[in-house]
Amino acid sequence: MRRRTLYRALAVFALAVSVVMVVLAAVALGLSSAFEASAAAACAVLFFIPGLAFLNQARRLRARDLALAHVGQLAQERGVTDAETMGKDLGIPAKDAEKILTKAIAEGYLQGAVDADKRFVAADAPHCPSCHAAVPRNPRPDRCPACGAALTGG
Repeated sequence: MRRRTLYRALAVFALAVSVVMVVLAAVALGLSSAFEASAAAACAVLFFIPGLAFLNQARRLRARDLALAHVGQLAQERGVTDAETMGKDLGIPAKDAEKILTKAIAEGYLQGAVDADKRFVAADAPHCPSCHAAVPRNPRPDRCPACGAALTGG
């Protein structure tokens, strides 16, 4: 079970119990049972606070998943990119961009690997016909950056 789904389920359960406790507190007040009403109200508060915390965590995990998917899409469109370029595109330091790229690869949002030059190379990146080095997809150069051979369709 995904963590986001688990947190969402916990939030729904805790908030539903909190609502039931509020209803029971109102019923107890209607029956002039102050002690029972206060006990139900205390239970409502005790379930409401963690319910909000679980809901917040579920939303944070959703935002994280969306951010990793966005980074994955940007890197996939480029084909070959480095952390410095991704950092400039995202407006963050290169070190953070490198961590995000690594996490996106590890969690399956991005298909490819980091090469020896610390560049991300997409699994379906185009390659030079002469030296077989990975070539960026966007922007596509006229010549291979590794060997200088002319690229077809560039």
